[in-house]
Amino acid sequence: MIQQGKKVIYAIWGLFIVFLIIAYIQNPAIATPEYLVDYIRSYNDEMFWVYVLLTFLRGLFLIPSTPFVIGGGILFPDDLLLVLVISMLGIMFSATGLYYFADLLGFSKYLENSNSKGIEKWKKCSKAENLLGLYSLGLSFP
Repeated sequence: MIQQGKKVIYAIWGLFIVFLIIAYIQNPAIATPEYLVDYIRSYNDEMFWVYVLLTFLRGLFLIPSTPFVIGGGILFPDDLLLVLVISMLGIMFSATGLYYFADLLGFSKYLENSNSKGIEKWKKCSKAENLLGLYSLGLSFP
């Protein structure tokens, strides 16, 4: 079941990348700043929801959130608190999604096998009697 899920996710991911490459080859102007500005302006009424969607999906493509926060501040200068909340929710969504997708694709088993000594060392350090040392170490280096 997991192997089949892996294949489906890889296929969807690959098809999406192929689609983007074909779209760029057919129309290279779609990657210019002028086109992107015109495209965003064409969705003036839906701009907020497009921003929310892009903020939530950007983490799945490992794009940093800083440009999206700055862009949200520029697009919505009267709703800076809302931009912050959307950005934080997008970060949490993408981090959670990446975590579960990595497990679904089998990266956790790969990392356990490739770094078993480090995992055992971490489990040994995280036992209850060593937690005081970890906490004091964390307080020493804020």
